[in-house]
Amino acid sequence: MKLDGRVKVITSAAGGGELKLAGNSIAKTDPKAVTTLPVLYDVIQYLGADFPCGVRQRKARPSDADLDSCYVTLCERLDEVFLACGDLSGKIATAASAREVRGLKGKEGQGHPMMRPVIQKAVGRVLKEITEQGQLTREEVLHRLSKLDWSLASGPWCSVFNVANSRMAVGKDNTELLLTMLHAHLAPSSLQAIKNARRDYKEITGRQYSISEADLAHAIVGVAPARPVVGTDVIEELSEVAQSELNEVESDSETD
Repeated sequence: MKLDGRVKVITSAAGGGELKLAGNSIAKTDPKAVTTLPVLYDVIQYLGADFPCGVRQRKARPSDADLDSCYVTLCERLDEVFLACGDLSGKIATAASAREVRGLKGKEGQGHPMMRPVIQKAVGRVLKEITEQGQLTREEVLHRLSKLDWSLASGPWCSVFNVANSRMAVGKDNTELLLTMLHAHLAPSSLQAIKNARRDYKEITGRQYSISEADLAHAIVGVAPARPVVGTDVIEELSEVAQSELNEVESDSETD
């Protein structure tokens, strides 16, 4: 994961060669990239949400010791997430190219979900939400993540993947649906929450969810007792800002 090209930093926009910070997506044919710099930043924000304010706030000036400690912890947490999420690092290390892991043409549904930035962010965000709410520990969430089917056409990843045409569906409704379905798989608060999630899936995708209420109900953990939560700032996703700028450049080029 540390090889050159694994994190896409710059992309060209509008066909005119203008360089911009990479946004929310990676070309299907990219042979190296696993994520983009803004998406990685967002994931790190979620994984480090429990760090002291002096480290998380952009204008703060933490000590070198605090930075080193948080850096080591973040690296460990990223490694743990990649391992729990279908051993992404291992798959990348043994594949001929990142494109192969992402899913070759005609076999996109067999691709690894964590090769999709929208899913990387969703996993980081839901992991943060479940642990902050006290429903499960980080280790328990990672264990449950490891039990999911890590192919793109499977639930909950099919919330943002159209199996019929083998294309990603990353509109706002679909990305929010992915968050809902991840909660339903990992730490649903009740059977009603599961029913609501499956109903939302059908309304948004037009398909019945392939995993039954009964199967999802095994993961019910209930609602944790109310407690003070430290460090729950609303995280503005850098990747969304970068993607918006890319979209503006492309829109301007179309009207020139």
